[in-house]
Amino acid sequence: MIVTWLWSLLLHPHRPTKKPRTTTSKIRHRRPPTENKLTKELTLAWERDNPSIRAATFSYAAAAMSLGHDIEHITVSRSSIHRARVKNREEIAMSLSFKPEVPLVLHWDGKLLPSLADGRSLEERVAVLVSEEDTEELLGVPVSADGTGQAVAETV
Repeated sequence: MIVTWLWSLLLHPHRPTKKPRTTTSKIRHRRPPTENKLTKELTLAWERDNPSIRAATFSYAAAAMSLGHDIEHITVSRSSIHRARVKNREEIAMSLSFKPEVPLVLHWDGKLLPSLADGRSLEERVAVLVSEEDTEELLGVPVSADGTGQAVAETV
């Protein structure tokens, strides 16, 4: 087999030929890492500092290496870190229970204001506030589709 390959290479040097395989070796695939060291405390620390996903990935890898962990066995990717952050945010949100001790009042009012994008056109903005006995808190000023009651209700 190798002799025929060499012979065809000598007769036709300009024609590319494939070299025959002499061994049947299997390609070894790298197994994905199985250890996940992304704890709730770590993702909560990221939530306080609010780094980007990329910055969190780099800090995670650097901290793991400095603590002596083998990076080959730890899951270090932007998508896994993003998934862990989202999952822990959802768990925290589900564990919170909002039970005010005093009654709250929700206020909203719409107004046509210049657009933040270009400043020339007008857009309907709805200010949403919540108040209790002595304090008021502005929740936001979202854009409404139009000034109709249905659109404002969907915005609030």
